[in-house]
Amino acid sequence: MKFIKNKSQFISGVVVGGLLFGAVGAFAAGGQMIEVFYNVKNIKINNVSKMPSESKPFVKDGVTFVPLRFVAEGLGQAVKWDGKTQTVLIGETGEENVTYLGNGITAMNFQTSRGGGYSSIIDGTEYDKGGDGAKKMPKDIAGNEYSDYSTAWSYEDTTIEYPLNGKYKKFKATIGIPYDYRENTTTGKLEISVDGTLFKTIKLEPGKFSENIELDVSHANKMAFKLSDDESGSSKYIVVGIYKGRLTN
Repeated sequence: MKFIKNKSQFISGVVVGGLLFGAVGAFAAGGQMIEVFYNVKNIKINNVSKMPSESKPFVKDGVTFVPLRFVAEGLGQAVKWDGKTQTVLIGETGEENVTYLGNGITAMNFQTSRGGGYSSIIDGTEYDKGGDGAKKMPKDIAGNEYSDYSTAWSYEDTTIEYPLNGKYKKFKATIGIPYDYRENTTTGKLEISVDGTLFKTIKLEPGKFSENIELDVSHANKMAFKLSDDESGSSKYIVVGIYKGRLTN
């Protein structure tokens, strides 16, 4: 099968078998004809089968090429293309003036319908108030650890609000079910509102990978998170992790 990739498609589409196999292919300006084989039947991330819906993996000269964004986000890492420096950024992007939830900004309101709990993870350690007091690195459902400020909280119909006071431009985070609750069968959702307007709804369900989000919060006065489960009134509960929740200005 003949396959054509020009330079811009190759970069924005997803580069590179080198992410997995240590090899990077070079493309001549204007593109070139190459022969590839679409014989990759399955990809497993942390032993979970998952194939990209677009930009299918292929094999060329014994090297497997897999979408970079697909692999990075499957491992809980943000990925970004910096056109100015011609650089692929994975994970930390060198952002300046970052304020983490729990460090530099604290909640101004916390309400729950059950007498339930809210635990902060500070400096990459979580203090388990209900257990043996052990400290551990926060992990998402795929087992990825986060060393910076994160929060994890639970119980239905819970709302927590943070004051922004028009100081920030963007809110970024990785959000999903924590690793310790990966076998929880309860489903629910997290709604993120800015100044009373719903900006984002994240479905929380068993086996779902964490989601990287970025919201425009320019000139906003407050941001609210509302957590709810799909079995209101039951004894079950839903837990969400907001990993590296950060505001930039």
